[in-house]
Order: sequence, then C-alpha cells, then structure tokens
Amino acid sequence: MPYALKLVQDKKFDLPLDTGIERAVLFLINNGIETWESCEGGEGHSYPEPAVRFHGGYSELLRAASLLIGRQFPVKRFSRVHRVIEGELDRMTNEVVFYKKVPLEKYDTLEKRV
Repeated sequence: MPYALKLVQDKKFDLPLDTGIERAVLFLINNGIETWESCEGGEGHSYPEPAVRFHGGYSELLRAASLLIGRQFPVKRFSRVHRVIEGELDRMTNEVVFYKKVPLEKYDTLEKRV
C-alpha cells in the first residue's frame, strides 16, 4: 500500500489537517495526488483562502483539475507557482485554491473517481 494512502486511512500527518480543507486533501491523496501543504485559510492561518499545494508537473495539475471539478469541489483557481526561499526561487509546484472551505462530510467516502 502506498505510504500516502496509509496516511489517509490512519489520518496521520506531520501536523493535523485543518478541518476546513480536510476533504480536499484526503480526496486528492486517495486519488494518487501527492499533497505537501494545505491550509483552510482565513484569519490566523497561513493562507487567506482554503488551498492545497501538491507535487507534479503540468499533467498532474490537469489531473487534479479533472478530479476536483468533476466532483464539484468549490474550486476558485489552479496555478503553478514558485516559492521564494531565502531570496532564491524554489522549484515550481501546483496549487488549487477554493472559494469556500471544504470540510469532511459526515458520510463522505472520498472514493476514487472512475
């Protein structure tokens, strides 16, 4: 079993997932998208809006778009971004921003999209 899927089943992450972005993160990981940063957004959070960053190239961005839009997640935008770390450009990464929080629904199975 892939490590990321084991994390999803056990809900074990380096830091606890923000409840307002949990559904999107778990859905992406369950569908083979390797997320690495997320935030539910808002006051007191790192991001102004709910967002998830994930690894992969442009094709992975398109795959995530297909999955999330196909399942009617409240997507605001997708982008490829560079972070700046100590004055240097870091590698490019993918980001999805949502127009509202996406908490885990009580009966949400997060099954893979067929």
